[in-house]
Amino acid sequence: MALAKTQIIDAVGICKQTGVVVLSLMDEEDWLEEAEHVKLLQDKLANYLRFIETGDMLKAYPKARGRAARIEIRGRCRPSEGGQRFLDEMAERVQAKGIDVQTSYECLG
Repeated sequence: MALAKTQIIDAVGICKQTGVVVLSLMDEEDWLEEAEHVKLLQDKLANYLRFIETGDMLKAYPKARGRAARIEIRGRCRPSEGGQRFLDEMAERVQAKGIDVQTSYECLG
């Protein structure tokens, strides 16, 4: 249900190897209802971007000051074709803002 909680940041930490602030987004939904899935991702990602861009991340995690940020989307089901297209386009737009995006989707069941 983490994806449906669009106003929640699932996890934040600092990568020990790179020093980058990592914001993890957990996507446990399947892609059977692609349009709804994309809408939830859009809403949740918009919240993550607001968290970074408004400075709320620095208030909540002062150790993030001066560090690059990365959003990692981790999913349990491989995206549909349309879902993958959305993820690729979204990653381009977010990276244009200077925020790295990584996705990792596995078929877990």
